[in-house]
Amino acid sequence: MASASNKEEEPIYGINVTPLVDIMLVLLIIFMVAARLEAPSAVDLTLPRASTGDDSPPATLSIIVPREGALRLDGQEATAEQIEDAVRLARAHSKDAQAVVAADKDVPYQRVMSVVDVVRRGGVTKLALSVENEG
Repeated sequence: MASASNKEEEPIYGINVTPLVDIMLVLLIIFMVAARLEAPSAVDLTLPRASTGDDSPPATLSIIVPREGALRLDGQEATAEQIEDAVRLARAHSKDAQAVVAADKDVPYQRVMSVVDVVRRGGVTKLALSVENEG
C-alpha cells in the first residue's frame, strides 16, 4: 500500500499537448482559408494593356431542364426564346461563350435535344451536359 501512495505523490514530468495541437490545426485551417479569400485584393496590381487581350472570362450559361415545370436559365425561369436571346447576348459579348445543360434523368430525350438546338441556334457550340458521377 505504501507504493500506491508514492505513485500519487510523484511529480508530473510531461504535458499532454494533444488539445494544443488540435487547436493549432484549426487555427491554421482558418488562417489558410482567410488568406486565400483575401489574396486577389492583397496585391495592388496594374495590368498592362494589349490590343488582343480579353479582359472577361468566357460567359457560361447554366440551363436546367426539370422533369416538370419551366426551363431555368441561371436559376431563373425562362422560355426557349428567352434562353436563345440570352445565348445570343452571351455570344456577342464573348466568342468563347459556353453552356451547361442539366436535365433530369426522366426528361424525354427530345426535350433535352430541343434545348440543345436552342443553344446552338443562339451561336454557342461549346456545350456540356451535366451528369452525376456513379462513384
